[in-house]
Amino acid sequence: MKVEVICATAEAVSAEILDLPEGTPLGEAVRASRFASTPAAAYAVFGKVANADRVLEDGDRIELLRELVIDPKNARRLRADDAASSRQ
Repeated sequence: MKVEVICATAEAVSAEILDLPEGTPLGEAVRASRFASTPAAAYAVFGKVANADRVLEDGDRIELLRELVIDPKNARRLRADDAASSRQ
């Protein structure tokens, strides 16, 4: 089966397609990829958070999720403050 492993950073997005045996868990797929040493806060399959023991299916896309740099609520508040100050 073929799965894709995606790793996104602030600078770039990298991907690797792996050919793995049926029944491979997500954690093993990540360890088999070139992103094995990349720290991840969590994993997702097609955008839905998944555990390392989740059994993968052919065509799955694994995403390595990283820690948030800034809380989304704070980021939105900062953008609103900047927009308000630029209108004055």
